[in-house]
Amino acid sequence: MSFATANNIIGFYSQWYQSRFEEDILKKQAIPSSRDILQVKDLSSTDVLDKLTDFLGPTIEKMENSQPISFTIPSRGKKYQFYDSARNRYLLENNMATKLSSGGTSVRAANTVFVMMIIYELLRNGKRTTLRAIYYKVAPMFKNQKECDSTIDDIACFLLCRRENLNIVAADKGEVVGNLSYTVEGDRIECLKRSQVIPDSKGLAARGYPDVTTRRFLNILSVELKIPVFGLFDSDPFGFHIFSVYKCGSENMSYDSANLTTPDMKWLGILPSDIGKYNIPRCSHSIWFLPISIIQLK
Repeated sequence: MSFATANNIIGFYSQWYQSRFEEDILKKQAIPSSRDILQVKDLSSTDVLDKLTDFLGPTIEKMENSQPISFTIPSRGKKYQFYDSARNRYLLENNMATKLSSGGTSVRAANTVFVMMIIYELLRNGKRTTLRAIYYKVAPMFKNQKECDSTIDDIACFLLCRRENLNIVAADKGEVVGNLSYTVEGDRIECLKRSQVIPDSKGLAARGYPDVTTRRFLNILSVELKIPVFGLFDSDPFGFHIFSVYKCGSENMSYDSANLTTPDMKWLGILPSDIGKYNIPRCSHSIWFLPISIIQLK
């Protein structure tokens, strides 16, 4: 790749960064979307159990009596996921348009009900598990892990609760170290002596794309405790995307973006615009910069 081509790509990402994250004045002047938004709530285990009981009771009775079942869940397709510049995060339009029944969508309906039953038992027994563990239990019913994970997100939207309220979490990735302490289920965690894995019951080095627990942990620090948050990322397309997930959320979890974003996070590190700003010489390009791959361009 020539220096001119690389410089054009770097310039593009510099402009993208500035338009998305540096123009705070435009963001404040933006008008919030008028679309009806689906936003889940942080519910207690008792509240989620009550909702599951109200749904599963008559539904299972119909299935046992070979009667047809039918229910509607929120649609989470791409066309309902959108970025709201005023709120500076991804949102999900409230559209109860996906109908599951014992007719054309019988397999998906049955799978959804079966996963609900597993969640019910988890909550009733006060246990937690991971997305991966759930998939191992129901692997023959789904094409892959992604399809199983999507069903769990559908259930969270259907119950209007956060995914962690189902007592299902992703594998822990994030670590926190520093002058910070917090209490989890009666245990006081001190982060100054050594790094601590961010626990699934609450939730900083996330090692690449952040898991939901890490994003929630940072949301609490920034939004609820008003602690300044800075992020150090690679100055490349992957780095910018990871930063945007922290700051604005992701499309897949747009239904819970209010609890999973850190809107005031500040970029810490070099920007593509710094190349020209600080007159980094062209002769150093082959030493300090890596060529952009086809995957990054996509």
